[in-house]
Amino acid sequence: MENPERVFTKRQLFLAVWDDEYYYDDNPLRDIASSQYGLIDKVTFFCGKVRTYNDVYQRLYDIDLSEAYKELSGHSAKRRAP
Repeated sequence: MENPERVFTKRQLFLAVWDDEYYYDDNPLRDIASSQYGLIDKVTFFCGKVRTYNDVYQRLYDIDLSEAYKELSGHSAKRRAP
């Protein structure tokens, strides 16, 4: 592996694996609005979004993420010596 710490975009991975241009759009709202999805699919999609908001975002409301990220990521508040 040449770049173990590098993060690649979907386009870069697509080009590397299939040697073809990446033409897909990453917009789930536009995808679910397409004609290939029926009414039940669309309702289920939006119900999932509402459930996610109610379950996840409400729990984060009282958390100061500018401080909590240190604990969540394993970084201490002090800088490490080089």
